[in-house]
Order: sequence, then structure tokens, then C-alpha cells
Amino acid sequence: MNVIPALLEGDINEQLTRYQQEQNIELIVMGAFGHSRLRQFFVGSNTLKMLENTEVPLIIMR
Repeated sequence: MNVIPALLEGDINEQLTRYQQEQNIELIVMGAFGHSRLRQFFVGSNTLKMLENTEVPLIIMR
């Protein structure tokens, strides 16, 4: 496995999706944090947004 670090700026979901497409990444692994339902309603969840928008397999680690 070859790991290459990258620093992306901007909207998390847009940047991760763009980077995944540019680099032809076939699998995404993300961490999931448990937040309250109220906080998730107002702020949202980056992991949930990625899950809804990505076209490649996504593994969520808790």
C-alpha cells in the first residue's frame, strides 16, 4: 500500500470527491464520530454527505 499525504482547502466533501476523481482512488475510508441528533441537524455530518455523494466504496470506521 502506498500512502501519499495531501492538504486540501475548501468544502470538505467537494474537495475529497474532486481529489478522489483526480487521483483515481477506488476506496475511501473515513472515521465517524457520534454527535447528538440536534447538532447533526444544524451542522450536518461530513461522513454522511460523503456517503450520499461518493460513487466509490466507502468504509466508515467508528
